Amino acid sequence: MLALTVAATLAVLAPLAWLLVETSRRKWLAFAIPALVALPLAFYAYGSSLLGYAVANAPRGEFDVVHASVEGDRVLLLVTTPDGTRFHAVPATEASRKAAGEAQANLEKGLPVKGRKGAPGADNNDGELVFYVLPPTAAPKG
Repeated sequence: MLALTVAATLAVLAPLAWLLVETSRRKWLAFAIPALVALPLAFYAYGSSLLGYAVANAPRGEFDVVHASVEGDRVLLLVTTPDGTRFHAVPATEASRKAAGEAQANLEKGLPVKGRKGAPGADNNDGELVFYVLPPTAAPKG
């Protein structure tokens, strides 16, 4: 995201700065100086809006974990469900902090991780987040 913001800002500001230096007319200063300040901020705001926002509740049902981390008093989860990929920020308890750390460690090892809210197989989804590692799939022989 940062690379996109920097590249887009330079792509617009370089010609604008060249125009300012080459023309050296006072009428361009009224346009160029505010644009030099506003355009990087506008590109950053637009780029950040493409990333979406975190949902404050835990995902429903079973989900595939793409990324899990703990930030302060929240557990941050990037999960894939049949509805699509979504970013969740749920309140962190000691058990959910530990579970998210283990899930991310397994993801870094290349193991697929699934999860759900509550105990596996329970009809109600009350309780902590539960993550479990799937067995690695073997490459086809042939």
